Amino acid sequence: AEIGNSAWNIAALTEIPEDLESSDLLKKALEEEIAFNFENIYMLLALIYDPQAIKLVKDNIESGTVEGVVYAIELLDVFLADELKPIFFPLIEDISQSERNERLQGHFPRQALDNVEVLKQIINRDYNNINKWTKACAIYCYANMIETDICDDLIANLFNPDPLIREVSAWAVSKKDFFSYKRSTLRLSENIKKELDARYMPDLEIEEVAKGMSRIEKIFFLKTLPSFENVPGVILVEFVELVEEVRFKKGEIILKKNARGNSPLFIIVKGQAVAYDLPEMEEKYRIEERELIGEMLILDQDRNPYEIVATEECVAFRIDKDRFLEQITDNFEIAKELI
Repeated sequence: AEIGNSAWNIAALTEIPEDLESSDLLKKALEEEIAFNFENIYMLLALIYDPQAIKLVKDNIESGTVEGVVYAIELLDVFLADELKPIFFPLIEDISQSERNERLQGHFPRQALDNVEVLKQIINRDYNNINKWTKACAIYCYANMIETDICDDLIANLFNPDPLIREVSAWAVSKKDFFSYKRSTLRLSENIKKELDARYMPDLEIEEVAKGMSRIEKIFFLKTLPSFENVPGVILVEFVELVEEVRFKKGEIILKKNARGNSPLFIIVKGQAVAYDLPEMEEKYRIEERELIGEMLILDQDRNPYEIVATEECVAFRIDKDRFLEQITDNFEIAKELI
C-alpha cells in the first residue's frame, strides 16, 4: 500500500505542468509525500527484516551517490522477498521519475491524467493517502490556471473543517467566480463567513494592512527562509497557527532591554531593525528582512544589554516562545533546521 501511494505520487509529479505559477511548491509537496512514504516503507521493512540492515540500506540510498544506491540494491537483493523486489527496486534505482513511473505502472496501473485533472485528483484524494498541505498547494495551482473554471471541488472545500483548506478554497472560489463565492458562503457559519469576507470581499473596503497574510502566504514566506525551507509543509501548517502578523512603526521597540524568559520570537517579513548597545545607544548590527530575532540577542544583560528597534515601518511574525518550544519538542525537523 505504501509503495502504491508512492507510485501514485510519482505519477502525479510527472503530470504537474512546469510553467504553472507555484507548480514548484506543489512538486516539492509531492516530493515530501514520497519521502514520507519512504519513511513508512523503511519502518515496515525494519519490522520484517534486521533493523540494522534496513538502516544501512536507508543511509546508502539517502547518500544520493550512485555507489550508495548500487550497494543498497545489492544488499536488499540478498534478503528481500522475491515478490517485493520488482515493486520496490524501481523506487530506489538511479533513474528518472518518468522512467520510474513507467516501471511502476505495470504493478500499480493508473490512468494518465492531464494537467487539470491531476490537480482535481489531488484535491479530492483521501487524507489517508495525501496530506492537507499538498491539497492546499493543488487548490492554489488550480486557481492560478487560466483554463480552469469554478468547480464543485472548490466550493465543497469552502466547508472543509481545516482552516488552511477552507481559506485557500475561499480565495480560489472568489478568484474564479466572485458571485459563486458570495452565494456559497451564505451557508457558512457566521464567524467563519465573517473571517473569510474580511479577506476576500473587496466591497467591504478593508485595508490590506488589516487583512494581513493568509495562512498559505505565511507558509510560502516561511519556505523562503533558510531555517524553514527544508521543513515539510505539513509541519509548517501546524506551526503557522503560532504565527501572529504584527507591525511596528519607525523607532518602535521590538524587544526591550529587560526582556527575559518568555519573550516572543520575531521574523522580519518587511522592513529593517537595529540592535543597539545600551546605554550608549551604539548600533551593533542590523537585522534585515527574513531574519529571526530572539532573546538570545539580549540575554547577557550585564555586559551587553541590547534593545531591538525598528528603523523603518516593519511587518513581522511574532511567535509565542513557549508554544514555539512545544512545536520543536514535537517536530525534530524544525529543531534540526534551526540548529
